[in-house]
Amino acid sequence: MNQQLQWAANTKSQIVQLVGEAQAEAIFANALFSVTMGSNDYINNYLLKGSSTSSSYNPQQYQDLLISTFSQQLTTLYNLGARKVVVTAVGPLGCIPSQLVLQFSVNGECVPFVNGYVQGFNAALKSLLQQLTSTLPGATFVYANAYDMVQSFINNPANYGTCDQHILHSIESWKMVTKQTSVHVTGKHQKHNILLLAVQIRCRSSNV
Repeated sequence: MNQQLQWAANTKSQIVQLVGEAQAEAIFANALFSVTMGSNDYINNYLLKGSSTSSSYNPQQYQDLLISTFSQQLTTLYNLGARKVVVTAVGPLGCIPSQLVLQFSVNGECVPFVNGYVQGFNAALKSLLQQLTSTLPGATFVYANAYDMVQSFINNPANYGTCDQHILHSIESWKMVTKQTSVHVTGKHQKHNILLLAVQIRCRSSNV
């Protein structure tokens, strides 16, 4: 995110050259900034097999490190002139295909300990945003609860139309194609099949 903050600073400098300092400040103050962060820090770092990060930090220590870093970065964004910021929570990473494969999910079930990491992080993130809103004059940091929205989709697929018979038929067709054409099941096919199996299981459960 540090690189993105630098790009934001460069963009503001360009706006200043075009419209002047006062107008540029007004543009940033009235703009709505959307920030999504945290997912890659887990799936492409902490949760990787053989990660040096996970051997150096326990889950709580790593969460604290992330929150401290994000606090500094969001404050930098504020100092650039941002006043209205929406920060999206991390979704249930324990339910994504890569984690279902890497953590040896049974029947496509979400991985509890991974989602536990995420829930702890999200709770700390929400508290951080409340703190920043109360301490930085004129700032509003809004917590967007993406975790519960995605989890609802996963737990209740029929409510979102994903248990339609045409979709389930397509799932069966895909599984047959990968079974018939892959002598060695690739990681990509394996991830897709585990995810599709999870959809089928939840659709059946919701119809009971």
